[in-house]
This record gives sequence, C-alpha cells and structure tokens, in this order.
Amino acid sequence: ISKISDAIIVKGQYTNSFSQILSGWDRKPLVRLDFYRENNAFELYKNISISMLLIVVFTSLVFWLIFHFTTRKWISQPLKLIMEILKTENNILVKKLRQAPGEFKNIGILFEKHINQKLELIDAIEKAEESEKLKSAFLANMSHEIRTPMNGILGFAELLKSYTIPEETRIEYIQIIESSGKRLLN
Repeated sequence: ISKISDAIIVKGQYTNSFSQILSGWDRKPLVRLDFYRENNAFELYKNISISMLLIVVFTSLVFWLIFHFTTRKWISQPLKLIMEILKTENNILVKKLRQAPGEFKNIGILFEKHINQKLELIDAIEKAEESEKLKSAFLANMSHEIRTPMNGILGFAELLKSYTIPEETRIEYIQIIESSGKRLLN
C-alpha cells in the first residue's frame, strides 16, 4: 500500500476516536489506523447531570417553601404581634402571642405581666392622688379649726390687757378664752 487513504467514517455525538500512522522499516508511512468507539457513558452522564440538576432545583424549591412558611409561622407573625402590642397594648393580641410557638410564648407572658403591672400602677397613682386631695382638705380644715379658736384666744387676751373693762365682762372674756382653749384641745 503506497498511499494512506482517507476513509469517511460517520461519528456519533459520543464517539471516541484515535488515529495512528504506522511506518515501515524505512520510516515511510504505510498505513493509518483509525479506531472509533461509541461511548454511551457521556450520554448517560449528560442524562444523570440533567436529572441531578432537576432534583437539586426541586429540592431547593421545596426547602425554600418549607423555610418560608416555618419562618413566617415561627418568627414573622409573632414579631408582627409584638409590634402591634407595643403600639396598642391590646390584651387580645397578647393572648394570641401567648399561643405562639417557641420563646414568643414567654414574651407574651412578659407582656401580660407588664400590662397588669401598668394597670396596678395607674390604680396606685389614682389612689395616691385621691389621698393627696384628702390630705390637703384635712390640713385646710385643721388649719381653719385651729385658727378660729386661736384668734378668739388672742383677741380676748388682748382685750383683757385693758384695765377699763368691767369685772363681769372680764370673767366673760376669760370663759371665752377657756372654751376656745378646750375646743383647741378637742
């Protein structure tokens, strides 16, 4: 064979090929050997890759949906409840928060205690204000009750300094002073 022929071989998409030229003892090319082998492993690899990609995408989508709904139930909704409670201090929302899962239940209990303590504090403030009003009224009344007899005592004592007062009037003034003093004691 003096000439190496070029054979036309139809190769598939997944065909491995190898060519080797064989030379004679004089180093002239004698023949060219072409090896072709169909390799279905590449097609199998492609199909498995597509399947794996679909499985990964589907699994990611399912995981994202599960994550979205669980975070919404376990975190987002309770946080929204907390924000509304902070704005309104609504007892109905506090009861809903107490039914929330996880640690938000404890936060609901704390809000309930806070609201109860706030109501108790408001009651205590109202009672203190009422007590202050009563104390002020009492002091005003006591001041009046003390001043009136004291004015009588001081006024009649001043009148007694005068030597021109008849004895009967003097005794009458002394009796007024004594009764005013007893009234002060009472």
